[in-house]
Amino acid sequence: MRDLELAEPVRRYEREHPGDMIHIDIKKLGRFDKIDIGSPEIGPAKATAGGVGWEFVHVCIDDHSRVAFSQILPDEKGQ
Repeated sequence: MRDLELAEPVRRYEREHPGDMIHIDIKKLGRFDKIDIGSPEIGPAKATAGGVGWEFVHVCIDDHSRVAFSQILPDEKGQ
């Protein structure tokens, strides 16, 4: 019987004006170097320019308009 009941409407909150609230998140992601399986040296990948390391995805979402922006930067202290 509960499947026949109407679902409760989704309650969404929203700020009145654009820019009133902006959600910001930063995610740290590992960057891996390509390893050649056929090579005799299989071990830790060697760091090269643009190779092994970290990248940081910066994400911003405006609460009113739900407009989102994301960018990958080399550190979490992006401009």
